[in-house]
Amino acid sequence: MSKEIKFNPKNYHDTHREIINSLDLQKVTECINASKNKFNNEHQIFTCGNGGSAHTANHMITDWNKMITLATGKLFRGYPLAANTGIITAYANDLSYDDVFSGQLKSLMNSDDILI
Repeated sequence: MSKEIKFNPKNYHDTHREIINSLDLQKVTECINASKNKFNNEHQIFTCGNGGSAHTANHMITDWNKMITLATGKLFRGYPLAANTGIITAYANDLSYDDVFSGQLKSLMNSDDILI
């Protein structure tokens, strides 16, 4: 038997608060610094995700491309792997879903780039 989910604003808020409070801020800082380092050294930054996380990954790159370029005047080389439905469905159909992101990275990613 499945567990009944009772959605209400308080539960939603409390769950998000628990998640935020459980974050390891040192690890978050390390991830931010790694991304900044890749940007400063002109490496590419790729993002990917499934479902709603795919939209989040796309949104990150959209914001970073606009905001970082406006703030620094430097080219931001960020690419969301979930944004191109043609390439996603081609890999999924012709090879497998396992290759949707790895297949793209094989042709785009250099050894010093980063994947989020």
